Amino acid sequence: MDVSRLIAVLRHVTAAVALSTSFAACAGSPVAQTGTRHLRVVNATYEDLIAMSFAPVDGTEFHAAAMSGPLAGGRASMVVDVPAGACLRDVRVAFKDGRSWVYPKLDVCRSDGLQLATGPSGGVALLPEHMQVAGTP
Repeated sequence: MDVSRLIAVLRHVTAAVALSTSFAACAGSPVAQTGTRHLRVVNATYEDLIAMSFAPVDGTEFHAAAMSGPLAGGRASMVVDVPAGACLRDVRVAFKDGRSWVYPKLDVCRSDGLQLATGPSGGVALLPEHMQVAGTP
């Protein structure tokens, strides 16, 4: 095999390895995210949401999400920017009445919505599947 053909083959192999590495990073693993992520928050509780913050899973250092103001209860919604970091996050929400909840291990790379709802045990739930990012299970 001549040298020029060998170099061409090596370039193709290098490109294939780089491409497969990119796909692996996008496959839902808790790798660091690139670019800005957005999360649509629906407040289906009866209380105003006044703060929202994100931390690495099981972390203690939460970073506040910028909100344009309180998010009224009763199915109001807004989109917040997710601070840069890993895909898997703990999300803390705080309400006007002093209650706060932590939603553990939200994959912000695979889901673009979070619905806050009061149920039998209180807490939060993911948006229905049809409101999540296309291609997620």
